[in-house]
Order: sequence, then C-alpha cells, then structure tokens
Amino acid sequence: MLGEKLPDSYFESYGTCLITGGLGSLGVCLARWLADHGVKNLALLGRSGKPQSDVAGDLEALSSSSSPCIVIRACDVSCEEAVRNCFEELGRTLPITSGVFHAAGVLDDHAVRSLSSEHLKPVLGPKIDGTLHLHAASAALDVQTFCMFSSVASMLGNPGQANYCAANAFMDSFAQYRLANGRPALSIQWGPWAEVGMAARAGFSGVRFPLLDPKLALEAFGATLQSAAGKVPQGVAARGVIGLARVNWAVVLGRVSAAPPLLECFRPTSLQSAAPSASISTCPASKATAAVSNDGAARSGDEDTGAAAAQDDSPDVSSSGVQSA
Repeated sequence: MLGEKLPDSYFESYGTCLITGGLGSLGVCLARWLADHGVKNLALLGRSGKPQSDVAGDLEALSSSSSPCIVIRACDVSCEEAVRNCFEELGRTLPITSGVFHAAGVLDDHAVRSLSSEHLKPVLGPKIDGTLHLHAASAALDVQTFCMFSSVASMLGNPGQANYCAANAFMDSFAQYRLANGRPALSIQWGPWAEVGMAARAGFSGVRFPLLDPKLALEAFGATLQSAAGKVPQGVAARGVIGLARVNWAVVLGRVSAAPPLLECFRPTSLQSAAPSASISTCPASKATAAVSNDGAARSGDEDTGAAAAQDDSPDVSSSGVQSA
C-alpha cells in the first residue's frame, strides 16, 4: 500500500495549480480531481489554448461551478519565452503558483532504424525542454508540488518508442536533480489510462500494459503524493520516481532473452499461467523505481498517456504489483 486516501482538503493551502496538457481529456480529468481535493485556482495550459472537442462540455461544467477559479492559456511549454511570459501573466492575476503538474506530451512512434531528427524534436521538446522551462520559471516561487507525468515506457521500454522513452527518462532523472537541490519533485511512470489520454485516443489494446481505470489511477496518485510529501512513513515515492502501472509480465518478460537489470531481483513464479497475480520478491531500493497493484494504478500524458505503440495478439493476464523496498 502506498498510503491512505488523499484528504479532500489536501490542496486548500495551495495558491494556484498549473497543469500543462491541461486542455485534453487527461488534463481536464486531473483538473476535476484537484478541484475535488481543495484547489481553488487552476491554470490550464495547452499549445493551442483551445480544449479538445471531447472535453469541452466537461471543462465548461467545471468552469461554471462555484470553485475553482479556472484560467486557460495558450502556451507551448517547449518554448522558453512562452513559459516565462505565461508565469509572469499568471503571477499578476492569480495567487502564487504552488503546484506544477507537467502532463504535456507528444507521440511519434518509429522503429529505431527509422528515427531521424524530425521524429525526435516534437517528442523530446515538451518533455525535456518543457520540464527545464517550468523548473526555471517557477524557481523563485514557493512550489510545494512539482509533478512530472512520465511513462512506464521509461521503466520497461516499449517497441517503437525510443524517442518517447528517452524523453520520459529525462524527467525521471530531473526529479532526482531537483530533490538533490532541496526542491520538491515527483516523476510518475504511468501506465496507459483507459478513457482519457493519448493511449485511449489511439485505441491502445493494453496487451503489455493493461489500461488503468481513471478513478483507481487517481486514487493511487493521491496516495503517491502523500508518500512523496513524507506524510506516509518511509514513503516509497520519497526518492522522487515511482511507477504506477498494470503490467502483463508474461508478455513483457516473455519477449526478452534476459530480464533487464531493473527487474533482476523480481522473480515472478507463474508467468506462464493466467493466475490472478504472480508472486514476486522485492528489489532493493537501489534496483527499482517500482509499480503498483493487482488491478489498478496508472500512467498519463499531454495529454499524455503514451506507451501506446506496439500491440500484439498475446493473451492478456492479470497484472502483478511490484513495489520497491
């Protein structure tokens, strides 16, 4: 268990929470959840400044409620000037930004042999440049939560997504950098979500990574935030990087000749069976960043909810949970 349910008043002391990728289905889902947990001011950022058509009604309903106050801004987070100007404008019109939730992302899947610079920049920009620009723009602010939406693809890889894996791996490393410099940071290696995000839009089958129910994903997210904030003793997210995903270990490990170093201490006992879960051992903290739950946990994007490349016809099996020591 990561921790108890997040209190409904958890974010009441926050000034403004900013969400990149905030105008897609995942961003609006996250915005609604933040509002339900006490956020009074939300800044939703998107490249075009226009909500996706499938969430316009949900966003209008959220905006028309008595709380929170919502502002929408066009902002390409891969552009340093755009991010700096956005923060300056928000600083003049809203309470100080206390929470940064970086959920922007783009997919452009190709086999490694086919990758070129034109396939790299659009994917690396929102994740790498966006993270650096948000870090710089918020440096002088009293940020209490700086959360980056990474991907399980960073932890376990995914065919056709070398560019996306690298982009998310940067965010995982940057969380460590912020923590080492005394700043809050959390990078979550999400598995693909059902109903919202890029994987849902792409019709991802969920063979390697079964889709996460958004409600369960957000419950796991809340528990993770408490853990990262030290509100759970020896919180598993205190190191800044955690994976929240459902994993079909039979498929993931069945296609490699040897388990990757990250998983060398994990010993599933029944990968070939369709048993409800596989028995595993726990890796030392230095070996793992983790994952969660027998039928729920999560991952997301810029709507990001990547890890949506390779699909195959292998049978699905129940997920097993792995948690670092």
